[in-house]
Amino acid sequence: MTTLPEKPRGIDPAMLSEGDYFLSLLDQGLRLGLVTNRNTERILSGCMDLLREVTERYTRGGSSSVRVETAQGLLEGVCFTIGVALKAMDSPAAALDALVADGPEGLYRAGRRRIDRKLLVARTLHRQLVRDLFPTPNVYCNATLTDGIAGFFKLYQPDFAPQELHITADYPTCVPVGKVRGVEFIERYLAHLTCENRFLRTFSPAAVHALLLRRNPDYAETPSNLLEPVLTQALGCALAGRSTDRLELDADALTGLERMLHGITRNELRDILYLALPKGFGAETDAYLIRCLDPVSFRIHQAAALGTLTRTFPV
Repeated sequence: MTTLPEKPRGIDPAMLSEGDYFLSLLDQGLRLGLVTNRNTERILSGCMDLLREVTERYTRGGSSSVRVETAQGLLEGVCFTIGVALKAMDSPAAALDALVADGPEGLYRAGRRRIDRKLLVARTLHRQLVRDLFPTPNVYCNATLTDGIAGFFKLYQPDFAPQELHITADYPTCVPVGKVRGVEFIERYLAHLTCENRFLRTFSPAAVHALLLRRNPDYAETPSNLLEPVLTQALGCALAGRSTDRLELDADALTGLERMLHGITRNELRDILYLALPKGFGAETDAYLIRCLDPVSFRIHQAAALGTLTRTFPV
């Protein structure tokens, strides 16, 4: 009996790199037999044509020759820009089809336009965030969210180094941004921070300050996220039947929480926290807070198992 050749499998999005989307997509296409060697050569040749074009702009027409390190950086920027356009496709399969059919040139132009739009969105988010920033003495939060992000916009070169970040972004978000780079990182970082800031602003700065001091007297000098402990305490108050306004729990409330959480599984805990989760902040922020339940439930479950809830819910 004749055995039919196995149909090529589709591309698993989990196998693609957020930071190097274009090259990882092309690599997966080759591995799965979805793109030929000849097409790959044509695509890479188009990238080299784009590199020459970008190099001429970089040197202002003075020379087509630059240092190897510079050329590598410019080529990386070309690939990053193409990847920005490919990510906008409906699926990895559609992105690969567009890459094979159209080549890299048109995708590069489309990616460059998307980078400009992302910059515009990021600038708008930053202006709004700075204007409404939750007051806190935490130096990492203040320095990163104001001067640090402003420094990114000053240093960013979308034509020559769109993949570069230029800043360290020392203040962490509750939900990790991921391995995106350049303006994609900044846009997502600011979107996360906007959601966190919207939640924090529903509490008194004095109540948040008192809570964070109970958890860590040096929190103002520590590069730690502000939302996670506030959300954790708010959920603890809700589960204990206490008001969340002051973010305070007494010894009786903590004893009740210890009984409630004794022997509970992580999945059971997450379901309970989901029901107690405050809502009504807007679709994006509500969805973000749900994502925050993963790190919050992990730490509460771990503390309950170790008998250290008093560190998680300071009284």
